[in-house]
Amino acid sequence: MIPFTDAYISALSGAHPTRDGQFLNSTNAHGDSIKIDLSVEPPRRSLSLQGSDYDLETTVGLRDLQVPVAEFLHERDDINGRLRVLTALQSNVVQEHVADLVSHGYTLANIKGQVLRAYGLDISFIGSLDVLTDPARLGDLQADQEQALRALEQRYVQAMQQAIATQRKKVFEQDERTREVLEFVHAIGFDLIPKASTDQLMREVRSGFVVMHQLPIAPARLHLEAGTFGESETEAGGSKWKENLVAFFNLMMTGDPSQPINAATHLGV
Repeated sequence: MIPFTDAYISALSGAHPTRDGQFLNSTNAHGDSIKIDLSVEPPRRSLSLQGSDYDLETTVGLRDLQVPVAEFLHERDDINGRLRVLTALQSNVVQEHVADLVSHGYTLANIKGQVLRAYGLDISFIGSLDVLTDPARLGDLQADQEQALRALEQRYVQAMQQAIATQRKKVFEQDERTREVLEFVHAIGFDLIPKASTDQLMREVRSGFVVMHQLPIAPARLHLEAGTFGESETEAGGSKWKENLVAFFNLMMTGDPSQPINAATHLGV
């Protein structure tokens, strides 16, 4: 068995994770810091460059991990339900009742209804009266279900290992994109301003509470975590977000989006 929390930690943390209260700290191959806040649901994951306190959220969807867990729990519950029924069917009380019903000419379908009403046991998976009335064959069926449970657990472990590998790949790709943003943020000195202040201003611009008339940007796309900063959808994927961030920074510092930083020197183009 691989508990979901362990799978999550394995997939989303870096090397040698350490626990600090509700936080899990680790590093990636670049030496960047990875922090996972386990106090919220879903856990919040963030990345910051080595030696920097400026972090960006890098939470990745957990569907790859959740699907095998959900499938396993569903199948396990079905098997365990059948095992409980088989154990009850082998009791003297139920066996005597079934034998009496058979002696009075009840069909298998009739007996299934009687057993469900009398004991709350769903025996729809029993295929014949021969099995139902023979404790030895019921025992064989129980052994088959126990083997099915062991096989299910093995498949689950394999599925989770594959899911963890898939999740790690997605996390790595996300981290590389986030790292590019963090490096640019650091290069222009944007991380010198307390992040709480810049985050608050961005929230106010997104909500429309603050309008930057000197800087025409798309407020809905003001999300550094997603690698966007006010560029239009047609400009997505290029360097426009960098231009916008530099202009935004300039406007914060001087009231002029073109000063003091020359955006062209930071675009890498």
